[in-house]
Amino acid sequence: MRLVSIVVCSVLAIAVGVVGCSRVEPETHPFSVVLITVDTLRSDRLGAYGYAAADTPAIDQFASEGVLFENVYCDIPWTTASVASIMTGLFSTEHGLQEPWLRLPESQLTMAEVFRGQGYRTGAVVGIFSLDSVYGLDQGFDSYDDDFSLPAIVLSSRSSGERIDLKITDDLQEYARLAEAKLHNDAYKKDGAVTDGALEWLSDNKGEPFFLWAHYFGPHERLIFVEGSRDNKTRIIADYDRDLANTDSEVGRLLKGIDDLGLRSSTLVVLSADHGQTLGERGSVGHGHDVYEPEVRIPLLVRFPSRVEAGLRVPQVVRSVDIFPTLLDYADIARPDRLSGRSVRSIIDGQELTDRTAYMDLRVVMPTLLDDDEGDHFFGGVRLSAIRMGKWKLVRGELAPQCWGGGGEIEWDFLRIDPKGRRGAIRLPDDQCAGIGFTSLFDVSQAGRALARENEDVTSSHPALAEAMGAMLADMASEKGQAESFQLTPDQEQKLKSLGYLR
Repeated sequence: MRLVSIVVCSVLAIAVGVVGCSRVEPETHPFSVVLITVDTLRSDRLGAYGYAAADTPAIDQFASEGVLFENVYCDIPWTTASVASIMTGLFSTEHGLQEPWLRLPESQLTMAEVFRGQGYRTGAVVGIFSLDSVYGLDQGFDSYDDDFSLPAIVLSSRSSGERIDLKITDDLQEYARLAEAKLHNDAYKKDGAVTDGALEWLSDNKGEPFFLWAHYFGPHERLIFVEGSRDNKTRIIADYDRDLANTDSEVGRLLKGIDDLGLRSSTLVVLSADHGQTLGERGSVGHGHDVYEPEVRIPLLVRFPSRVEAGLRVPQVVRSVDIFPTLLDYADIARPDRLSGRSVRSIIDGQELTDRTAYMDLRVVMPTLLDDDEGDHFFGGVRLSAIRMGKWKLVRGELAPQCWGGGGEIEWDFLRIDPKGRRGAIRLPDDQCAGIGFTSLFDVSQAGRALARENEDVTSSHPALAEAMGAMLADMASEKGQAESFQLTPDQEQKLKSLGYLR
């Protein structure tokens, strides 16, 4: 079974366990932390990652001053859930924020809460409404700037600019109404406003240890439906590099502000992204569609003068969930009782040479189309998961309950598929849906800057590897909250070693 097509632009419709940590008396730490995240930032569109057409001098210069990680993965490719993974060091299957109408449980511990508990001032300036405080990502921040003014969907030459107050509710129709209104009114703020807010906060808090998070809207797509406007898909692809250049300028202004305030030598700065962006691969544009490379491969850059070697490039696979424990490691703060992420400091120091196991999980809310090799047609919601181990990546897709089979031509509606999905489609029993899907194995190593295309499924030529990785993926998908069990069994590991897949 192969994944055939997913609705274009659906991302804007969704852009919308207890963790213990021993508390100690706050201490005075000698340095501060700035975390910069850029929305929808693909690593292969930065000059530092080898993109010849890049216009990203500030980020490229920043990369040369610290460590660049070449193979980095987020675990879920839409903003709210992915940032929750960064902030908690947990996969989305563990922290629980896997649907756009949910909020991060208060029982989950965030890095901001840990830093504040250690005496740091904590502040955040976020540029997109999918990080609104209503989603619970403000936990632990003394200051959380989530004011927005610009629409992400423009239906006319003028927008009302009305302020829409989101709320988490069990009434999904009400949530969808509010999220749609937000998209048409106050969905994001310009990157310049993010930098302005971050610099103001830094100026006010530079006299004591601090943790600042700045999230840029960046090259995130916008939908424009005004007379004379270009096709959205074509425009989004064409605008990506230009929008990223603007973000680069604002990131550069923030980095210069850190220097101007005399904070450079005493500040650990990390730059990453929430997720990537599909730009025409497999015929789609956006994110929240799938778990292939364009949506889940992200950059990770770390600069810490005198503590981190400048110009270092790290080839090992790491994950966005590793950011939280890495910051704590450098700050000499005790790690919480349970995290899936692990500090990458040992990799930076050359003490760890192996890849991390990257795990991805995505529940696609919008209807997804599946065709099998015999020409049978299916569609419905789908759960996609993937695992990368070394150069290999296994991708699995499975239909969710309320699925349909058969039918011919697709019936389209505005930004969605008609509820029937295909003319002549038949609703299947819910217990049949989970058995409909696909498993594919890919070699995702690549030469040069280009991301692996994942065009050639090699499952049939590597059955033992596919079986072992499939079993590991099933464990990771089902054993929620059991991060330490995410590993191959001894028998699986020995078999893969004997076949030359592991060292």
